[in-house]
Amino acid sequence: MLFHQLLSSYSVRLPEQFELWHAGASLLAAGLTALVVDYAYMLYMRSKLPPGPFPWPVVGNTFMLPDNKPWIWFEELSKTYNAQLITIWIGRNPTIWINDAWAASELFDKRAGIYSSRPRMLVFAELGAGQDNLLNMYTTTPEQRDRWRVHRKLIHYGVGIQSVRRYRQFQNNESRVVAYDLLKAPDDYVKHFERYATSVVSIIAFGRRVESWDDPIITEVIAMMHLAADLNVPGKKFPMLMETFPFLARFPNQIAPWKYGLGKKRAFHFFYALADEAVKKVGHEDSFANYLFSERPKYNLREAEISALTGNLFGAGSDTSSSTLITFILACCAFPEALKPAWEELDRVVGPYRSPTWEDEDNMPYVKAFVKEVLRWRSVAIIGGQPHAPTQDDYYKGWLIPKGAWIQGNIWAIHHNEREFPDPDRFNPNRFLPGHPDNRPFPGEKGYMTFGWGRRVCTGQALAEQGTWITVTRVLWGFNVQRKKSADGKPIEVDIFNYTNGLNMRPRPFECSIAPRSEEIRKTIEREGRQALEELEQYRGETKYRMSTFYSRNNLAMDLYGDGTKLNRTQAVFNFGNTGIMLVMEGSTTLNQRSVSLLILGAGWTSTFLIPLLKREGVKHAATTTDGRDGTIKFRFDPRSTDNSAFEVLPAAKTVLITFPLKGAGQASRLVQGYAETHRDAAAAPKPSYIQLGVTSIWNAPHWQDENDAYDAANPRAVAEDELMRCAEASVLSLAGLYGADRQPRHWVRRVVKSKSDLKAKGALHVVHGADVARAILALHRNFTPRKRWIVCDMHVYDWWDLVQDWAMQTLTNPEDVEETELDSQRELLAWVGELMVEQNVRALPRDTTAVGRRLDGRGFWYYMGIWPTQGRVR
Repeated sequence: MLFHQLLSSYSVRLPEQFELWHAGASLLAAGLTALVVDYAYMLYMRSKLPPGPFPWPVVGNTFMLPDNKPWIWFEELSKTYNAQLITIWIGRNPTIWINDAWAASELFDKRAGIYSSRPRMLVFAELGAGQDNLLNMYTTTPEQRDRWRVHRKLIHYGVGIQSVRRYRQFQNNESRVVAYDLLKAPDDYVKHFERYATSVVSIIAFGRRVESWDDPIITEVIAMMHLAADLNVPGKKFPMLMETFPFLARFPNQIAPWKYGLGKKRAFHFFYALADEAVKKVGHEDSFANYLFSERPKYNLREAEISALTGNLFGAGSDTSSSTLITFILACCAFPEALKPAWEELDRVVGPYRSPTWEDEDNMPYVKAFVKEVLRWRSVAIIGGQPHAPTQDDYYKGWLIPKGAWIQGNIWAIHHNEREFPDPDRFNPNRFLPGHPDNRPFPGEKGYMTFGWGRRVCTGQALAEQGTWITVTRVLWGFNVQRKKSADGKPIEVDIFNYTNGLNMRPRPFECSIAPRSEEIRKTIEREGRQALEELEQYRGETKYRMSTFYSRNNLAMDLYGDGTKLNRTQAVFNFGNTGIMLVMEGSTTLNQRSVSLLILGAGWTSTFLIPLLKREGVKHAATTTDGRDGTIKFRFDPRSTDNSAFEVLPAAKTVLITFPLKGAGQASRLVQGYAETHRDAAAAPKPSYIQLGVTSIWNAPHWQDENDAYDAANPRAVAEDELMRCAEASVLSLAGLYGADRQPRHWVRRVVKSKSDLKAKGALHVVHGADVARAILALHRNFTPRKRWIVCDMHVYDWWDLVQDWAMQTLTNPEDVEETELDSQRELLAWVGELMVEQNVRALPRDTTAVGRRLDGRGFWYYMGIWPTQGRVR
């Protein structure tokens, strides 16, 4: 009877299950069919578009994009396909890159009528300021074009060609202050340039100057611009990966950490507040903000539009201008031969008893050419700013450019085309001297395309050119800018390729010497500087607003768990860097009363060498992991939480080793506080010693350095390490590149060297074996040196070129079981090394240490501890 009932029931459900299976199969078949049709359409379109690498279904070429400086890859592709335009598929959408000046001029200038719109920009526009910002506005419909024209008219009033002339007096005075500042503190040239550029824009926008480099408008606004530049580089990482997978943008911010750093309101309220404040203050009647408020009724301007228009001034004139001036200093250091003709011309026209003015420009053709070469040599907006989009289908040399397609000019490739600029990486002002053999035909009257094209040309071009000319000329007139000399009197090399990876690029920090050219010039700089400060007194002012005041707390952990104080005592928490992700892990609340000699917070790769050593040496220890694997203690650290329960599972210890990075202010003190408050009654010493594993990258000057030399104190890791040494008995082991076991430097090559240019930029490599790191930790534990930062390396300076050549030769000599693609890769690397040796006049490898940039002297730690590295050199 029971069997009969079961059989009857099953016979009833069988058709239903079959129907579900059939429906699922139908959906799968429909999905596969749609995928095939979509991919077939992609391939059909590919046959009509400019050439480029073969796209994959759905993802296109996204995951072929290099991690760094994609504009160099676009340039190489253009050469590979022998085409002025190339196509890169970002997901299912083609993006077209122009790598030729004449093609860019033809499309963006001569056909500006159809190339002045914008494509859909998910990251920069839709998740940012949207259509309230002139930079993002579509011009497809008549209504869109009308609104765009209104914004263009308003911004032209602020920084148009005719408008910027009325700013010359205070711009000249701010430039004089720059020279005065350089006289007093030449090593802070970056800060002086940032203050100058931001102050000029702040006077224009809000009627108040920026007197100090630590003014919040500099520290916060420029930081925001750097972040925006970093986030908006074409690539295969978030947030730009959302351009490939747009559906990810639909997730709420609370569960979408990949949207971290984006948000329409992050700067909107701040710039509007500054504008509103300026309008209400007496004496600011001539500011751009005042003009916008006066025009507000006429054009029905919304708050978001006023905010965008004033905020755009900073993009047009602050970060870009300061980056250009830093590039100018780099060019002076790298190419001193370009300075002598400029000095001769300045001495003849200007003399030592006054500084240059705009009236001198026409009488100094070489200096004028010098400034143009600064703008060409390393353009800040390296991929031409924001992309264009045609408002209708168009053709260029038979290639289709579809309506609405993302099309962008590659300034790097355009300014490095040897047809127009022979030996393009050489700084050569003669290129811009009419009649000179180095002067080549170039579209347009300026000779460069630094500020973009057509109707979308940078709105701040006139202001930037005016400010760059007066400041570069004044610094050239006043100072001898050259490479800094090392202790042995030799000039320290500078790296002309060591630039940031953002949409707006700037040189990474480098050392230089800036000194007045003569005593008469020094006196003139002082006199004019004091006079300029008096004349600028009328723009003195303060603001009560800070950008950080208006930042919304777009943070997954805070949204889910508040400030952390309400977490259960059975939960341990950990914040993943700056992603906004906080995982909550369940764990035991049992208080671990035992004590150990060494507590390892974060038993990762280093512990595979350290723990066996501690066992051999009989050192009582404990270690934590995030999941409590292999007998470790389950622990996660959240620097934002005020709940100390996570620390209760930890044993008391004589020494606490922190293997994970602490970053910025607050994290180190929070960890020390949490551990101390939960171990007041422990049998071990109430105040343990702390060892932090750090990095050697905080020493970045291109010469010999040891632990006693200056380091980048603003580096987030250095900030945290310094805080740790202030709030506890702590020492830092700054580790060179780690290797050992399955982690071998030869495996890093193709991750860091994707092109010949990448290899060219490679200098010195410093490493240390995991076994020697373990010995160093144990030595410091036994012989502790409080408040001391040590460099730990194997005391070798490796030459990347030498290593790459050696490893390639090893592979090619023993090709058994090596795939042909890998052999081809090694042959390519070997060829690059040889070509670079010829091009750079390197007679033999390894190169002289003076030619490889930063060198670390790691002798101090080993000598102090009375031990030495045991693992030998990298092979």
